[in-house]
Amino acid sequence: MKYYKKILVWENNRRIEKLVEFRNLVIEYFNNSRAEWMVDDRIEEEAARVARVKINRVMVETHDIILNSGINPTLTWTPPPALGGYVRDIDLIQNIFNLHGFRIGPDEVMDYIDRTIGIYESNHKPSLIRTFNLFFYIGLVFDAISELPFIAIGKFGFNR
Repeated sequence: MKYYKKILVWENNRRIEKLVEFRNLVIEYFNNSRAEWMVDDRIEEEAARVARVKINRVMVETHDIILNSGINPTLTWTPPPALGGYVRDIDLIQNIFNLHGFRIGPDEVMDYIDRTIGIYESNHKPSLIRTFNLFFYIGLVFDAISELPFIAIGKFGFNR
């Protein structure tokens, strides 16, 4: 998947649609589930279970879309001092169903999704310009040619 400044207008629009779809699924999941104090997993209603399946199906692509916008949806989590433990980085998208265990609310996930949507929406006009710019396509050809030696090195089994 390409960085957001290297895509054309229809790919930009597709990514916005995917992000909005993912956002709606996340809202549906959290509206139809709840976290209890002494329960390890969230208590899910039927609508939340359906949304969970759909979220899992699009999670990898959505995560790639977010990363290719230049946003890293990771928080550094410090456990409470009474419990102890290690400080670790938590990817909010990949751990979306485990956030209650870290006492992280769904608003944190929504913030990253909304930021990403904003980046792609503000990139709509530049992506439209790239679509009709001949020099952009010439640059893509030069990029492809410059990558050929590294692809060959990778095919021979070396680290690219």
